[in-house]
Amino acid sequence: MRLASCTSFTEFVICETRLPPCSSSGSCHSSEKQRGRPASCTANVLQSRPHFGSQLSPIHRERHLSVQRRSSRRYFATASDASSDLAALEDILQRVARGETAPGDAALRLMEGEASRALGDSDMTVRLGDFAQLDTQRKARTGFPEVVWGPGKTPEQIAEIMRVFAAEGQVTMATRITPQVYEEIRHLYPAIRYHATARICTLEASADANNKEAALQAPMQGQVVILCAGTSDLPVAEEARLTAQLMGCTVDFVADVGVAGIHRLLAQLPRIREADVVIVVAGMDGALPSVAAGLVEVPVIAVPTSIGYGAAFNGVAPLLSALNACSPGVAVVNIDNGFGAAMLAARMLQMASRFNLTP
Repeated sequence: MRLASCTSFTEFVICETRLPPCSSSGSCHSSEKQRGRPASCTANVLQSRPHFGSQLSPIHRERHLSVQRRSSRRYFATASDASSDLAALEDILQRVARGETAPGDAALRLMEGEASRALGDSDMTVRLGDFAQLDTQRKARTGFPEVVWGPGKTPEQIAEIMRVFAAEGQVTMATRITPQVYEEIRHLYPAIRYHATARICTLEASADANNKEAALQAPMQGQVVILCAGTSDLPVAEEARLTAQLMGCTVDFVADVGVAGIHRLLAQLPRIREADVVIVVAGMDGALPSVAAGLVEVPVIAVPTSIGYGAAFNGVAPLLSALNACSPGVAVVNIDNGFGAAMLAARMLQMASRFNLTP
């Protein structure tokens, strides 16, 4: 299988699909010789893309081209059950090789989603009443489970969503949960834990879940260091810490190292330089991300917070400071988005783990 060498999932199908031996009187063999190809009809079905396109209607041809532009060569690489998925794909290709399915039909099935059902993704969502469709396959696709955004949902909805994810064998979390909302959730589902500073609820996989062990995120190579500028920034920084830990990251947390007392930051340099990714949470003037990025050789993810007096504009000032950081290598997430910063750091370490390399 040459999946890694193809530029898209569709091209992989094109490269690997082969015709059965020709049953004609040999005229096609001679035509192949005239073109300089081996005297066999077992050459790649779609050796040239015009040949493939000629089998499709104009509408389907345009759909093929648009899908091909959206490269999906990593679809299987990120799935935890990639080997079984590839086996199912091979079955589709073998049916084409035996002449049971036309190559164009097989390609269209893959592009239009029928292949998802053939590859075992027929139950990609779980519907809850008229308020939610849960993406139970997100971890298989991306390496990380779906996370519940709390604001705007009722306690009953949050508890039910978390219960279903736990029953599916996933460790689940809900963000931005107030103490008042948690009190109602706790009465509905006592197993849900609350992390007050981070404002996050968590629930482990159900004891009767078939794949509870698989729900636990495997520890990743590398380490995330989180720098929290001030005590007022702790809720956002703790959100980042807990999220990163639940996603399998090793986290070192360094609190209260804002630039107003730069000696506090410099005293922690040995710890900070052990990081493979640094998350910096800061409000006010938002200077800490730029300073930190000038002291380390790894990526820095800045999280501006809404902490500060009037001209800080609820986080806009530190956001602009981070976006205009003089030190190179600073990425910036949204205001107060500790969750987003942690997920970005986790994806960085996930890539390193995939190739079995130290970040």
